Amino acid sequence: MVDHNFAAKFEHFIAKRNLYRQFLALLLFIAFILLLLNSVNTIYRLYSNFFILSNSIGEDGKVFFAKKFQQGQLPFANGEHPPYYPSFHGVLTHVSVGMIGRFFKCSTQDLYYVGRFISVLGLLLSLLLVFKILSELDVKPLFMFAAVVLLMAPGAMHALATSYRPDYWINAIYLLIYYLVCHKKSAKYEVLTIVLIVVAYLIKPTGIIFLGAFLLVLLFRQHWRKVLGYSLLFVVVLGATVFAMQHYSGGMFLSSFAHGMNVPFSLRNALKFFVKHTLLYLTLLPVFAVFSLRSEKMLYLLVFWSVSLAGAVLTSMRSGVGLNYYLSTFYFTVIIIAYWFKDIDFRNLSQEAFPFIGFFLLWLIITMILPTYGIFKHTPHSAVATTLKFGKERQKIAQWINSEGFICFSDDAGLNLLLSKPQILYPILLNQFIKSRSLSKEHFLEPIKKQKYDFVVLTSWRTQHIDDIPDYFFAELEKYYVRTNLEFKTSYIVLKRKP
Repeated sequence: MVDHNFAAKFEHFIAKRNLYRQFLALLLFIAFILLLLNSVNTIYRLYSNFFILSNSIGEDGKVFFAKKFQQGQLPFANGEHPPYYPSFHGVLTHVSVGMIGRFFKCSTQDLYYVGRFISVLGLLLSLLLVFKILSELDVKPLFMFAAVVLLMAPGAMHALATSYRPDYWINAIYLLIYYLVCHKKSAKYEVLTIVLIVVAYLIKPTGIIFLGAFLLVLLFRQHWRKVLGYSLLFVVVLGATVFAMQHYSGGMFLSSFAHGMNVPFSLRNALKFFVKHTLLYLTLLPVFAVFSLRSEKMLYLLVFWSVSLAGAVLTSMRSGVGLNYYLSTFYFTVIIIAYWFKDIDFRNLSQEAFPFIGFFLLWLIITMILPTYGIFKHTPHSAVATTLKFGKERQKIAQWINSEGFICFSDDAGLNLLLSKPQILYPILLNQFIKSRSLSKEHFLEPIKKQKYDFVVLTSWRTQHIDDIPDYFFAELEKYYVRTNLEFKTSYIVLKRKP
């Protein structure tokens, strides 16, 4: 005898399940189309940035020190005088780009290009390592392709690839360390890992946290002697490296490190930044994997994800934070999602899987249409036109100042590189120095009060509080300098001494 109530409930369950499946299929289709559009947009922007735009894209302080090394000088400064840039940050990039510049006799603009070329190589190596890692994890080709599309979609992340910055150098090393430690499991590769961590430290000081992921994996494998042995080896290799750098720089290496790191940390900075950027919400998704941990491989992925997230949060507690700090976290999040999805049977989904997949797809759709990251962020053509015009005006104003022998202060580091007496001072650095009490307000205001500069040249976007210059700085400028009507006003605000 058939239980009609049970049959009715079963039919209702099947109908409801089919409705969920159809809804997820619709979300998946919309999300994938948006991801493809964003990926195409990002690839075009990578191409236009690298081959069309002026070479001068990147952190100009790095080019300044690469140029110093190219000219046979030490790529260090203590930060107490111009250029006010933490030379320890990216010291290996300064040396490598400067060495290439010396060999090929590169111009200042070409040094940007060399640094950007290495960054693009870092992006390509990162994507190749993602493919290799996912293949080792037995992820299907379809999910591997989807993972790369997801990694390429947010232009906010991959704009870093065409800039002379160390982010993709570091990201590729972190992925390589994971691959060597978790998939090779050989003593020689473990020793190589220690060397790579020290190299990462010289590229970016936060690279030292990679040691935490390596040692945690050894702890989970219960290799206690290895933990102690490799910790000692790391101390020896790092100590020898720092000693050599300190000796080579005449004591400037640790001085610049201490000065650059003397910045107050604030949890509010990190939380405010995280809440503001919806792209980062995805990086919390692996938390759910902790509750359904089924394999050793997932455990190791979570170790590397959690260490990179902790490092990103700690770094973003300082003033002056960017999405670049979360790059490795974003990569490991996508790898974890791809590995997680490989075990899901989409033809027979459990009810528990619907909310997770639905949330993930909705997040993708919303993020990909937001002005901050999505297809409406910047049209490539307008970005190209704006940057080209800015680059031309930078060249013109530099030629004018140098030909007349003027002394000029500018917040535009790229312009300073083209001047005979560069003074690299980002507004962010100015704020950090003052908050940390490394340098006083008077240190920066005294030259203005004494009218030591013939002209003060400010970038117009920074005066609109996108990258804040302190109000007291403007207050002093208004007392001693007056705005001119020079032809550079579209990109620059030029002020001259008051009589």
